Amino acid sequence: MAGTMIRMGRKTLAKVLALAVLGTATAAVSGCGSSKSVDPVVRAADVTSKVPGYRIAATATITTPASGPLQIAMDGYFDRSNRSGSLTAAETVAGHRFKFTEVFSGLTFFMQSGGVPQLQRLTGGKKWIKFDMSRMIGAMGLGSLPTGTDPTQFLDFLRAVSSSTTNAGTEKVRGVQTTHYRAKVDLSRYPKLLPASQRAAATRSVSSLESALGTHTLPMDAWVDKSNLVRRIGLTFNECVAQQHVKFGMRMDVFAYGPQSQPQLPSTADSYDITPLLSSTLSKIKFGCSSG
Repeated sequence: MAGTMIRMGRKTLAKVLALAVLGTATAAVSGCGSSKSVDPVVRAADVTSKVPGYRIAATATITTPASGPLQIAMDGYFDRSNRSGSLTAAETVAGHRFKFTEVFSGLTFFMQSGGVPQLQRLTGGKKWIKFDMSRMIGAMGLGSLPTGTDPTQFLDFLRAVSSSTTNAGTEKVRGVQTTHYRAKVDLSRYPKLLPASQRAAATRSVSSLESALGTHTLPMDAWVDKSNLVRRIGLTFNECVAQQHVKFGMRMDVFAYGPQSQPQLPSTADSYDITPLLSSTLSKIKFGCSSG
């Protein structure tokens, strides 16, 4: 993303930034529902959701026909109790490597703008870009959602796996013995797992995600330890957003379970609120691709 920004004008930059955060907004359909299913992956998702926090290390690849692969390596910590944390990401695109840091609390995100000239000019020299995810989600017509700050929200989708879960054997993840499961998330089931007050918004969000995917299921792999904690997840899927065909793949390790530190958020004087610009851009983005 950052490499592309260097060559962009203000409007194009806004679109790229909007698409960059779109994945987080889409993942924000997740919540804190529960299930009485004895499926091992569902049980692990329930147990994992109750921990106070954890660290993550992940690699992801986003590929489009126009720009080719964008590779991202991420590392961070998350305090689930306070819905806050910090994430450092290194992106490699077209042979160029860029690094940035995000901190967040609730649905308010801050991303460092240093090192990218276009962002520095946009912010007037301020070091941080601020964006309000709740307003951006609303701009997409997805309604007000209860969560979305945690990039590990895919963990919560594991609550809605179907009965097709299979055992793929045992493996060690960061020295911890785990059972590797292959599962299929039934997105249409997910809203029913949430409190009644959250179901309408989740249904709208799931509908948009299904339009992007062209299906109501999402294959996922989960590695679960003997304490029923998810230690790794993996997924690959194709989607269509804003008439662009996108392939997304991610593998994420979850470790160091327990309380986490609180991030220091930038002051108003040090941050530039890009929410209005991103909201305007996101309101024009459509999920799915028209046929023909």
